[in-house]
Amino acid sequence: ANSSRLRFLRLAEAVEKLRRQAGISVRTGMEDNARDLLFQKKKLMQVMEKLKTRIETFDHLLEKLNQAISMKEGLLIENMALDLDSSEADVRIVS
Repeated sequence: ANSSRLRFLRLAEAVEKLRRQAGISVRTGMEDNARDLLFQKKKLMQVMEKLKTRIETFDHLLEKLNQAISMKEGLLIENMALDLDSSEADVRIVS
């Protein structure tokens, strides 16, 4: 997810650069070039939207995974506590 976030930031910078270049092209009378740059910007924006959805999916999956891990840890600690109650002679270390 972190690499996707970095990619998203790089794409955002590229979009801003294309927007500025298109503005310069319009001011210098190069409308065709500006149109091309804006078309490229539009494509990058579409890629960014897909990437944003992907990042949100990663975040959701990470949240679910963390919940499952926490639940399993709780069950493990509970089971070990029950084991300690039933056999006080054994020594168990949990880290």
